Amino acid sequence: MDFLAAGNSGVNFGWRCMEGELCFKPSHKCNDGSLTLPIISYHHNNGCAVISGYRYRGKHYPGLTRAYLYADFCTMKIHAAVQTGDGKWKSIIVGKSKYPVTALGENEDGELYLSVFGEESGAVYSIGIADQ
Repeated sequence: MDFLAAGNSGVNFGWRCMEGELCFKPSHKCNDGSLTLPIISYHHNNGCAVISGYRYRGKHYPGLTRAYLYADFCTMKIHAAVQTGDGKWKSIIVGKSKYPVTALGENEDGELYLSVFGEESGAVYSIGIADQ
């Protein structure tokens, strides 16, 4: 996942020669140091397809404020990318959907929703964290 702070522009995230932090085409020596690498990489052994999300700006879950929530279609797990005290990023699993997630959305209050595929195709659910 890439991150671009507000007000910045013109950075090169490595498209099309990079896949995450790895060289893709060509398979090596693709980064001369000028590329902006992702803050977090999601490897194929973690799941099959990242469903991109949003930074949480709602009020219901203060512990997730500014966390970037995203999901994996196959594992149905919901992840939060959070910045640690030293400025690095880590990803934690914060929940699991009953069905494969197809999209995340946000309402005007910054609360997040997800849509799913399968028995409940077309359904939209608010995201709730059980431990909160």
